[in-house]
Amino acid sequence: MTIDNPLSNLMDIISNVADAYTTALFVLQPDAETLTLRAQLSLSPQVRSDASFKIGQGVLGRAAFELKTVTMDFSREAAPKLDLYRKKEEIKSLMLIPLVDEDMLKGLLYIDSKEQYGFSTKVQKMMTPLMQQILWHLERESSPVSFQGEPTDFAALLKWCRFLAESPDLRALSERFVHIPKNIMQMDAMAVVWFDEQGDGRLAASRGWNPGLKDLALEWGVGLCGQTAKSGSPVLIGDTKNRPFVLFHKNENAGNFASLLAVPMNLKRHPAGAVLCATQRVGGLQPVDLGKLLWMTTFAAQSPALGASGRAPEDIPARRHLHTPHFAAVQSVSVEDEIFSPDRQISMLSIHFTNLDTLSRKQGFEASETILNEAASRLSTLLPRPKLIFKAGETSLAVLLVNLDCEQALAYESQIQQHLTEPAIPCGDTPYRPALEFGAAAYPQDGDHLTALLVSSLTRIAPTGDNVHA
Repeated sequence: MTIDNPLSNLMDIISNVADAYTTALFVLQPDAETLTLRAQLSLSPQVRSDASFKIGQGVLGRAAFELKTVTMDFSREAAPKLDLYRKKEEIKSLMLIPLVDEDMLKGLLYIDSKEQYGFSTKVQKMMTPLMQQILWHLERESSPVSFQGEPTDFAALLKWCRFLAESPDLRALSERFVHIPKNIMQMDAMAVVWFDEQGDGRLAASRGWNPGLKDLALEWGVGLCGQTAKSGSPVLIGDTKNRPFVLFHKNENAGNFASLLAVPMNLKRHPAGAVLCATQRVGGLQPVDLGKLLWMTTFAAQSPALGASGRAPEDIPARRHLHTPHFAAVQSVSVEDEIFSPDRQISMLSIHFTNLDTLSRKQGFEASETILNEAASRLSTLLPRPKLIFKAGETSLAVLLVNLDCEQALAYESQIQQHLTEPAIPCGDTPYRPALEFGAAAYPQDGDHLTALLVSSLTRIAPTGDNVHA
């Protein structure tokens, strides 16, 4: 005995309750702009199996944009031509119900009738529990499959990062950021801001904030967003303790949030911007969320929206010694398949250059690249093989060390400090001697994939000699 698709069963129930001619379910696509036909039950042979529409366009698109149920009675006017049908159908009434979960659009339910003008209040109320059932099934379908040894959100994170990297323009990139799936990151509010070469900023996309923010003129270096974009350093505030923070502008009315996270984007060229997340719950944003958002912004920097050239990182001389910013999907999978093994000791050593941010502000971000490349080159001659050296941010390197545990990795602190300061690293006319902090994480105790190890090691960063590995 086979089990019918639950969504098809729900379509059947809705059609009977509403005495519908056609019932159709449209679901939001990853581009956050288009809804396509997912399931339908109709007496018409003219229904298009490839029907789709964009938010804000046409009768269906406007309902999706306004996030309000729309009912239409055609007793006094002709029914409009709908893209759902190949030919115009003489329907008498129409009901459009946006499927919304925590203020986020997930889909749209379309119902029309050839038997009656309008839908009664009773029928409309009966739709509410059925909509919850549809949302529940859609959530189940979108949950990623977890393989043994892999966190449940890892595959989804890589998929979303690639989706961001394919953004064709700033509008699409901004909208994709504010629609990060809940199975990857959970937040109550999200915003993306961009600044031009004159330092004038704008709120490109947002959700969850009080209205009116879009009218504010943002300034470079002002507020959490402006300062994050200017400094190039992420900010994580796990508990605001009800202290007032300027997020966008001093005249804002952004609301009260207990946890904040801001990450810069596209630091080397304009437009530069920042991604801001917030939660009502204390501790709602954690270092692991910072790591995920750093992944996303790194992939976003390679998108056509930000003018990426398409050249592979190894083709750029300034990055020959750095495998890639954070870990590209294909490399991380390859590393995990080839190196990670239960019978092998593996550690991740993160090295943070505490005084590099000051230098890069004075000489530009190319100075940071020069320093990190030279440091990576020196580390390659010091640390034992096998190893892999990665860029872990604008002021950090990460080294994956095989056959060394955390204590053995941290034992290299003093040698690394000496190796990177004597002689000083030349940077233009300025000799640079780094001040370093270290953090370490072990496989599999602190994580069983690269992202988890990187985040764990970064969260343990401390001045030389002060590291404690639990």
